[in-house]
Amino acid sequence: MFQPYYSGLVAISSFRPLAASAEVAANQLRAKASWEQVFDQIILFGPYEKRLASPITIFVACDNCPAIALLLYCASQQQEPTCILNADIVVASHLKDIL
Repeated sequence: MFQPYYSGLVAISSFRPLAASAEVAANQLRAKASWEQVFDQIILFGPYEKRLASPITIFVACDNCPAIALLLYCASQQQEPTCILNADIVVASHLKDIL
């Protein structure tokens, strides 16, 4: 019988500074809130941002926008299923059931 996957999911992303635009901030905050319900660890490339911080979020300092190759390298180092997301992508709360 099918067993849903319920632990260990990792999300990796970079983000635009929230001060850049109210619309960008709203979209990224809404997306991040959806990630908190699904992922067990979130790795964000960029400077520490208090409004995106959480106990499961790790910030990786980098200059400007990191290359996708860097995000892929980070993903390859994870032991759990990992995905790379745009910072404004809202995920469904049943994502683990889909996996």
